[in-house]
Amino acid sequence: AEQFNAGITYSKPFTGRVNYLSLTADAYYNKVKDKIIAIPNKDLFTWTMMNLGLVDIRGLDLSLKTQMALGQQLALILSTNYTYQKALDITDPESSVYLQQIPYTPEHTLALNVGISRGNTGIFYNHIISSHRYYLSENLPEYHVPGFSVSDLSMSHQLNTKNPISLSAEINNLFNQSY
Repeated sequence: AEQFNAGITYSKPFTGRVNYLSLTADAYYNKVKDKIIAIPNKDLFTWTMMNLGLVDIRGLDLSLKTQMALGQQLALILSTNYTYQKALDITDPESSVYLQQIPYTPEHTLALNVGISRGNTGIFYNHIISSHRYYLSENLPEYHVPGFSVSDLSMSHQLNTKNPISLSAEINNLFNQSY
């Protein structure tokens, strides 16, 4: 693989209600030879491995993170991450899949996180939104897989012990979304 990446980060601490603000942006380019992808076959227990001869991947990752005081002991933690990724099969210009998005790769993904912490305990909500994709190499309507969103809820507590111990509980796919 040939990989190129350029990124920038801006981070600033504050005194007052907002504790900090962090912004990052990364643009990348990957040219991958012999990219191996796994595709479900008859069911979720039978997979087919595909070797794509040459894949051109261009993308952008953006993130924003901040923390705000909600009083003396409470903090609100917010973060969002966005990914744009164009992953195209460039193996054979004569092929019907030339310049098509590779299977199971969404162009857009957005993750939103919000949490409230008090001391060593926190409750967090995570929501991921993913755009449509295709389940075969040809980007035809009959191979279209709609986008989805899924939410998770978690709680964690860090024990004050000699060795760091963390207890956590999670509810994944909180609203039982099919995806």
